[in-house]
Amino acid sequence: MKTKIYSKSICLLMAVFATSVAFGQTVTTVAGKNISGFKNGQDTAARFNRPHDAAVNAVGDIYITDQLNHCIRKVTPSGLVSTFAGSGAAGNIDGADISASFNNPTGVIFDSKGNLFVSDYTNQKIRKITPAGVVSTFAGSGQIGNNNATGVLATFNGPVGMCIDGDDNIFLAEQGGHVIRKITKDAIVTTVAGKYGTFGYGDAKGTKAIFDGPYDVCLDPKGNLYVADQNNHVIRKIDTALNVSLVAGTPGNQGTSNGNIFNARLSLPLSVAYDQFKDLIYFVDYGNNRIRYIDTAGIVYAFAGSNQTYADGVGSAAAFKRPTAIIFDKNRNFIVADHENHFIRKISNPTASIFSISQFADATIFPNPAVNTLSISTKNTLQEVQVLDMLGMLVLSGTSKTMDVSSLPTGNYIVVALYSDHSMERGKLQILK
Repeated sequence: MKTKIYSKSICLLMAVFATSVAFGQTVTTVAGKNISGFKNGQDTAARFNRPHDAAVNAVGDIYITDQLNHCIRKVTPSGLVSTFAGSGAAGNIDGADISASFNNPTGVIFDSKGNLFVSDYTNQKIRKITPAGVVSTFAGSGQIGNNNATGVLATFNGPVGMCIDGDDNIFLAEQGGHVIRKITKDAIVTTVAGKYGTFGYGDAKGTKAIFDGPYDVCLDPKGNLYVADQNNHVIRKIDTALNVSLVAGTPGNQGTSNGNIFNARLSLPLSVAYDQFKDLIYFVDYGNNRIRYIDTAGIVYAFAGSNQTYADGVGSAAAFKRPTAIIFDKNRNFIVADHENHFIRKISNPTASIFSISQFADATIFPNPAVNTLSISTKNTLQEVQVLDMLGMLVLSGTSKTMDVSSLPTGNYIVVALYSDHSMERGKLQILK
């Protein structure tokens, strides 16, 4: 769902001349095949059974909660798949690597010391795996409940997605209890937001707020939490004062439409990831088999995926089947758990963005409408120009003030100017043939 490894460099396209075409959000397959199974091996020779979530360590190894194989798998940067922990059979045993057992593991996250934490859904526990592969119970008695206590005295109800802050505090979405919990590095469990056992929709402070099957959480650099509120079909925000508010989607209304907070429709959002460089919230739209994102104005855009099948490709040409997780890897690519396709997928070069700022103020694009050539006039130092379609998909980019747009069909587009001081602005463009 997310990793706490961030690149501090500017994420720019590797376009080197004005007429270059650099497509974003290219979806490829990392490992697995679209049939279920339990097999280690090289990339597509390996088999998973409903991979659910992922976390990436400092060297780029991907750790997967292989849900219906009841274990944690590891995928190296070269694509070699092995079993890191878990016997492959449902159980509730602490121990070393494959002598341990899990029961429907869902969420997974690394702490700053390289320990891996797993939300063990059916066992109602949070498990800890050391870098050496030793599994122990970190929190949870195994009983269903909402007891706030330390370690094995605490109780959970359907623990799923997690994130972690700089002090190694874990934040947990609890689907069955309809609450958000906090677990400190000393395993002290408290309820952050949500009214336990009550489901529905209600914006309020802390435990007076109401969720319906919250499934995942992520943090922004200011400490705000974002929640994939699954059954309400919305993304919510919990600020540092614990006030809960709506970010995107229409509570209780499923759909596929993009747009602002009043028009956008989501369908069973399951996973959220925050891009701290661009201040964008990416999420898995499970019911729509898509990856989408939200800008700081609360406007929802398409990013990758189109319908329920399997296809590698660019943007909407790619296809997923019930994806459940999206995280950043160490190179700022996305890793996606393609749940019902039994694949681990990667979205490379995920640079397409619509920024929530006003239309061009310091720049002019001309001619507009354009036919073959587009120019931009600005006093700012231009770093890059991006042309996106109205779904937010990147179609052209360049580093010059003049761009060849002859390959683009008639239609409406958005031009994004990125400046060397990290500022940016956008404007609308029409192409006529």
